[in-house]
Amino acid sequence: MKKVLGHRACLLITVSSISAIFSSCNTHCRQTRRYVANVPVYESLTDIRNSIKIQSSVSLENPGKINQYGDLLFIIEKEKGIHVVDNSNPSSPVFKKFISMHACHDIATGNGLLYVDQGPDIVAFDISDIDQIQVVGRSEKVIFSDQLKGDSFPVSFIEKEIEEVIDNGDCGGSNGRIFEDFVAVPEMSGGGTSGSTSRMIFDNNRLFVVDNSTIFFFDLANPHKPVKVSSQIITNGLETVYLHQDLFFIGSQFGMFIMKIQNQQLQQVSGVFHSRGCDPVVVQNNRAYVTLRGSNTCGSALNSLEVIDISNPTSPNVIAQHFLTEPFGLAVKDSLLVICDGSGGVRIFDSRNDLAILQNQFSVCQVGNAFDVILSGKRMLVTSDKGIFQFDISDPKKPDQISTLFSK
Repeated sequence: MKKVLGHRACLLITVSSISAIFSSCNTHCRQTRRYVANVPVYESLTDIRNSIKIQSSVSLENPGKINQYGDLLFIIEKEKGIHVVDNSNPSSPVFKKFISMHACHDIATGNGLLYVDQGPDIVAFDISDIDQIQVVGRSEKVIFSDQLKGDSFPVSFIEKEIEEVIDNGDCGGSNGRIFEDFVAVPEMSGGGTSGSTSRMIFDNNRLFVVDNSTIFFFDLANPHKPVKVSSQIITNGLETVYLHQDLFFIGSQFGMFIMKIQNQQLQQVSGVFHSRGCDPVVVQNNRAYVTLRGSNTCGSALNSLEVIDISNPTSPNVIAQHFLTEPFGLAVKDSLLVICDGSGGVRIFDSRNDLAILQNQFSVCQVGNAFDVILSGKRMLVTSDKGIFQFDISDPKKPDQISTLFSK
């Protein structure tokens, strides 16, 4: 969103009548507009690709998305790389390595490999021995092609005050505000587990990725080099992807889309639409759970949880809407539904009654503004602006914090 900080001024032309003066103002107006915008910082693909270094552990400062693979955790350090953590003892996790690399935002794991998006590329790392992590393959320019600028790609954003002068603008009726769409650069069988905000998933020697508008299907017959088999443009504003059985549930700023693969081609099955808002989705049995969040960057959607009946995937039906504080990521397992509800905390619910989920809350964990959550066995892993926390939720009414990987 652009925020106007400046002014506008009409340039009057000398004329002989009052009516001519007003006419001149309406047709010869100059507007000077100053606003703050997120401006991308570009780096050459050569420099991005050469930025990979495997090094000893470093301090975690600005965590992004997380993937759990067996006893390992992979945590993105925003704009810098990936932490590799031995979590075999959840009460005392150990940071083992740091993969320094620019322009990485999402990760997936499977069959002893770590897949990472790096700008428009997908990079494969061998993680079968975390003391000997190495790059084993790269597929170049296969995703996020819309963000390439020549042979460069944005690695970060900075706030910058911009001034622009517009000649022959409209002198009347402007409310002095300019709006600009916000573009995000990106937070199973045989594979690891990511949170609900993931854009990448591994399944049965296949890799699936969504960028801002498209879902991609990669074959991993050669696991070191993903080969793009097919892709399907859906709409702008795609954010997350979740695989359930043979269906893909894609969260976007405008709705949830259901896709499938038929004859090696991705095809849309159906969709549920809503007001513009951020929209992660998780699925269990014949229910999809979608959190909607409205904000300056997300849109006007009401902060809520939608419960969607997907018994017939070709005709999904919203059967309940529950209003929340500021929902982000979520997770579902057995009868537990966990929602990261911003300042409302990490809320643990009994999900068995679709119409009364909010009335069946087990507990709330206050960990700052939580972004995402992973459920694994009787453990809950939460990321927030205050840190990364692990809980024992054997008794969901009394979650027990067992460790902190990072805290502010």
